[in-house]
Amino acid sequence: MSRIDLLSVMGACRTLHSMLVPHLLAISHNLRRTNQLVSFCHFMLDDKPLRFLYLRDLTISLTFVSSPLLSDLLAKVLRQACKLQGLGLHCGILEGDSRISEAIAAHTGLRKLSLRYPGLGARRMLTCMQSPIEVVEVIMSEASEGGIVDPGSLLAGFCSTLTSLSATLARFSTTGIQYPHLTTLELNCCNNLDIGPLMHLFPNVRNLKIVTCQGLCSHHEHTSQAVIVDESDVKLHRLSNLVVQSELLLQWRTLEYVQGDLPNLYCLAIRGSIRRLDIISADAGNADKLPAILTDLHPSSLFLDVNSDFYQDLPELLQEATKGVCALLLIINKRSTFEEMKRLMECVLGATSSLTHTFFHFKSLPPSISFEKNYHKKLDLDKLSQRAMLKIPPLQYISLEWNKHPPLFWRICRIERHSEGKVLEALPAEVGAKVMAEVGF
Repeated sequence: MSRIDLLSVMGACRTLHSMLVPHLLAISHNLRRTNQLVSFCHFMLDDKPLRFLYLRDLTISLTFVSSPLLSDLLAKVLRQACKLQGLGLHCGILEGDSRISEAIAAHTGLRKLSLRYPGLGARRMLTCMQSPIEVVEVIMSEASEGGIVDPGSLLAGFCSTLTSLSATLARFSTTGIQYPHLTTLELNCCNNLDIGPLMHLFPNVRNLKIVTCQGLCSHHEHTSQAVIVDESDVKLHRLSNLVVQSELLLQWRTLEYVQGDLPNLYCLAIRGSIRRLDIISADAGNADKLPAILTDLHPSSLFLDVNSDFYQDLPELLQEATKGVCALLLIINKRSTFEEMKRLMECVLGATSSLTHTFFHFKSLPPSISFEKNYHKKLDLDKLSQRAMLKIPPLQYISLEWNKHPPLFWRICRIERHSEGKVLEALPAEVGAKVMAEVGF
């Protein structure tokens, strides 16, 4: 039941009100305005300590606390929230009055912490925290008090417990600390990343996601302008990262999964052998970077999300994507007419005819919602799968998917007596899903 439904039922029945309070408090709460914060604090304190037993996840998005009385009220709530496991803060409320940060630092049960724009107040709080934090999401800012931009040093108190970090607008330079248990690392809009500090700080990363970190032109919700990077600077940065890995014999041997865009991954130049690589928003303008990335990472499975309005851009990109991987999942983010889609399929099949893959999944969008059902029938997915089977000889499995329709799966069976030497066998959805999981999707 949603929060609105719960409040509606609670308001209609006094008996149900007290019964549903635990369910209401178990839902994540985000306090964005001062009046919300005041009401929430009074609500929690009206029935202490019972209500605090059910509060699990709280986010306070206010940039500052307007009065000492409100700071005292919030500190009382935080001190008594004994079962709180997840806490999100705009760190502006930690500057000045220390009662809020002291109440948070005294907690022992927090496991997840989200911080926006940490400054000196946040640093002081983090050095005193008693909770064994496992998951951190942090948005850095040079404009915050103290200008802290390196999560590696900021989160040092959690180096023995942290397993997952999502960092935005961060720079990493610390080398005197390690986070041996961190396996999931997400870097958002982090420009000019150096591979050396990352590999030293997080030696056992298994899952790496990099979003709009280094690109010729990239945007992020926390930046006011596009980041424009000269192509020659990207190449120099890539060379620097390659040299560091070679000279210091650095490698993420635990790395299994990587997601990012072409310029970003090209610049970071991660060397290794991974299970799956996801390329997002790929375009022909950066297709020349794909061979180097595939050589760097040696993925077994490749997820390629092509964001292109021009069919003529696809062959170059797809021909590079067909080299050296066992499974390809291709998504074309373009709405097309039926005739355009037929040309697109010819382009895709022609560009992937040299596939050495055993699994091929293709997904695209219909022209519009109103024509979706008819379009799906008109396209004849059985016929398309037949053509894919004949065009790409090594294939063992084919999957086709259009927009929100469930994917259809086929197994290719070798039959010597058949004129083509092989036939398609339709697979149930659960069998197809299992095959996708086995090849890394």
